[in-house]
Amino acid sequence: MDSSTDADLEELMKQFGTIPKIYLAKEKTTNACKGFVRVRYKARQDSARAVKLLNHHDFNHFRVILKIE
Repeated sequence: MDSSTDADLEELMKQFGTIPKIYLAKEKTTNACKGFVRVRYKARQDSARAVKLLNHHDFNHFRVILKIE
């Protein structure tokens, strides 16, 4: 997932609804992806749908694990 970008993740996640904010965690010194992201959907039901359809799927060599906070 080191080559993942905010745009890659947004493309994957936006199919479930409007995303006002997405944060891809990166190493400060290397700018490499740390392997986790925070996505905020505008509507809670969009979050629930993303969890239902994407949880435990693969994305750029990583397993997608989603939860609603």
